[in-house]
Amino acid sequence: TILGEKIDVARERISFVPEDKSFYDSLTPEKAIKMCSMLMSNFSAERAAKQMKDFDLPMNKKISAFSHGMKTSTYLAIALAQDADIFIFDEPTWGLDPLRRDEVLDMISALSESGKTVLYTCGEDSRCLFNHVQRRNPLHRRNEGIGRSVRSLLSSFENGNR
Repeated sequence: TILGEKIDVARERISFVPEDKSFYDSLTPEKAIKMCSMLMSNFSAERAAKQMKDFDLPMNKKISAFSHGMKTSTYLAIALAQDADIFIFDEPTWGLDPLRRDEVLDMISALSESGKTVLYTCGEDSRCLFNHVQRRNPLHRRNEGIGRSVRSLLSSFENGNR
């Protein structure tokens, strides 16, 4: 069991964006949406299509021909179209341009603020989401004790002192 439920039930509560984005390579975004609609009862095809349009993805082009950033955008659109309780993002901004990266970090922050559980990995820059949240919501800076602890932890991590 996971989350106190059978695996098939719990799976519907979890949305995942993997670091290796090759699962949908043989499909177009349009076909990926259709497949996800058949596999997941908590999936909104309309929301996925809208998000892919917002990400400027060509709906009839094979995903295997996409750049890494476009593949990342495809996976994000699919993950964000799920009505899940837990979102796991493994390197969700890798390959994205800076503007898209900030947009995606806003989306991830909004999920957390709405009460969803978010697990996020960021190998390139361990401070990327923390810094984004700091820029987005300066009230987080008010509690200097917590801020100092997090900064100390990040500094220790960056210096290899795990």
